[in-house]
Amino acid sequence: MKYLDEITNWKSPEIIKEWRELTNPNVVAVHLTDFHIGAANALFPPEWIDINGNKVLASPKQLEIYEKYLEAVEIIRAWNPDIGFFTGDMIDGNRSPFRKVLTLPNDQGYLCAELLRPIVKDLKKTYWVASTPYHDGWDVKYHRMIASLLGRAGDAFVQPDASALITDVCGVKILVTHKILNLAQYLQGVAEKEAIFMAAHNSSSDGPIDMILGGHFHRSVIEERFNVNF
Repeated sequence: MKYLDEITNWKSPEIIKEWRELTNPNVVAVHLTDFHIGAANALFPPEWIDINGNKVLASPKQLEIYEKYLEAVEIIRAWNPDIGFFTGDMIDGNRSPFRKVLTLPNDQGYLCAELLRPIVKDLKKTYWVASTPYHDGWDVKYHRMIASLLGRAGDAFVQPDASALITDVCGVKILVTHKILNLAQYLQGVAEKEAIFMAAHNSSSDGPIDMILGGHFHRSVIEERFNVNF
């Protein structure tokens, strides 16, 4: 069996078969977060017709991101996941200072749903987590709109006044959240990250947890703000 960093073709049927035989998973999950659809430096298709009928074209950088996304979609579909976790900031909203190609949150939501559709359509269940209110608003109505457009309005969704969702998947208790602490958290070492996990593990009102799924990681912002490279 190859080590993870030696595998270059994750959608290879041979690789998938080998990993499934090795791990014998009860469930396969996909976790997606922080698309920030609408921002000028975020995922965008070659062209999109907005709700006012205007044609919006992607920049060269967005086309590069889009091609990578299509590759990711192929890999995800090849693995045939059972459930999906979507942990917030899927749209950029209209209050963010970042330059926009789509300024209306409704527009951003419609586009996000279309981009997610090839992944979500075959999932047995989805879990949706509220965004930073800065992007989505306190009522998280746009993320609910995305879920509804994908036929997932009835799936698990964190309530507006909650910060995390705890769910049990095949006996694994998962804390699903958007943001755990702050940006500095992502620069911490293994020991500090373990401390964060143990604090959540021990303080959960639903009992000990086994895994944390989060979001809010903004690589370019962190590199600029903290002068580090990943």
